[in-house]
Amino acid sequence: MGRAPPAPQLNMKGVWKMNDNKKYGIQVIVAAFMAYFVFFGYRSSFSVLLTPMTTDMGWDVAKVTAGYSIMMIIYAITSYFAGVIFNRFGIKFCFGIASVTAFLGYYLTSIANNYFAYLIPYTIFAGVATAMLFVPATSSVRSWHVGSAYGRAFGFAQSGACVAQVILTLGLKAALLTMDWRFAMTMLAFISMGLLVIATIVTKKPPKTYGMAPVGEIAAAGGPAAGQQEIWTVKDAFGTYALWGTIACFFCACFSEFLIWSQLVSYWVKDVELSLSTSTNLYALIGFLGIILAPTLGALSDKYAQSLGDEAAARRNLMMIAPAVGVVAMLFLISGKSGFTLSLVAAILFPVYWMMMPAQVTGYIGAIFGRASFPQIWGLATLIIMGVGPAAGSYLGAKLFVIYGSYQVSFIMATVMFVLSAIFALTLPKKFDQVPGSMPAKV
Repeated sequence: MGRAPPAPQLNMKGVWKMNDNKKYGIQVIVAAFMAYFVFFGYRSSFSVLLTPMTTDMGWDVAKVTAGYSIMMIIYAITSYFAGVIFNRFGIKFCFGIASVTAFLGYYLTSIANNYFAYLIPYTIFAGVATAMLFVPATSSVRSWHVGSAYGRAFGFAQSGACVAQVILTLGLKAALLTMDWRFAMTMLAFISMGLLVIATIVTKKPPKTYGMAPVGEIAAAGGPAAGQQEIWTVKDAFGTYALWGTIACFFCACFSEFLIWSQLVSYWVKDVELSLSTSTNLYALIGFLGIILAPTLGALSDKYAQSLGDEAAARRNLMMIAPAVGVVAMLFLISGKSGFTLSLVAAILFPVYWMMMPAQVTGYIGAIFGRASFPQIWGLATLIIMGVGPAAGSYLGAKLFVIYGSYQVSFIMATVMFVLSAIFALTLPKKFDQVPGSMPAKV
């Protein structure tokens, strides 16, 4: 059981203050929302700007996508250090670094006049920026919201990614009618920096800094680990199947997700032969539905966790459902090569997977290993997952298109990886009775 939240306090005029832990928790969500907007902005903008960049610079799709893949590798490597920096210097320091590097990643790319002038600044600065956003933002939300409040809080934060997909997809689509991709990237540079400066000011340190408890604690029916979560080390955590199985599960899902997302607009244009306008609108629809589904599915996952009385078991069960939905979406997507309707169904199903999976993965890890241990454990897990999955998925999606002249083979591969993700989730322990340094016990 967690600590009880602090009692309301009187201010200088003798008026009861709003519970600071709830107020600060909301501020953390708002800041994480902005961080996710910028983080996912790099993915959304790349998908839309891919075709104009290849046309303007005379490079093939695989060559340009290689830059995105290398960026994801640098993001993954930096992610572990982002967890360490978060623990030592706090989230404001991380967001401060991200505000500068996010700006440079876009701006320097916009003035590139050769391949390496694009490759070097984009991969380094964008990679560092996204790492300094994803791990700290997720860790901050987890530190302030657990159990019955975590899914909804994460959902609201993650909806920033959906808003980015809608606004940036439609905005870039309109911008490209009257201007080139370089000016669009310049605008993104200033937008990103402005949002992250605000996020840096708004966000808060972990609740223990203020002598507070997180919002929404519930009992965890996980045996000894539930009462000793705070003492897990990175070494102890990586000695458990619970963590490695989760890494394998999320790795497979991310491989599929990034393969699809980085090539989706191009697939609809080239394989399905939809117009760029229609394809971009479908891509934006995924983001729009995500805005609605993120907090909704988050709230439902919290209620499910409460009904079980065991957050780890609840998150694990939902981790099986999410990639299963991804499999169904992929089947419609592949079948949609014959027309618009099936592609539309796939676009409706994808945000269900997308808005469900990350919250359950991070919720499962957080429920087992604790708030204090989460940032570094999640940072190293992110290094492993993102160091290969998204980079390989993004690059192979483009490379297989160059080889076969169609996305059919790469999308079949993505479907298989979603199936593997669901299988790994099925093998995770429902209850976790291991304490740090002991042999694992699976039930």
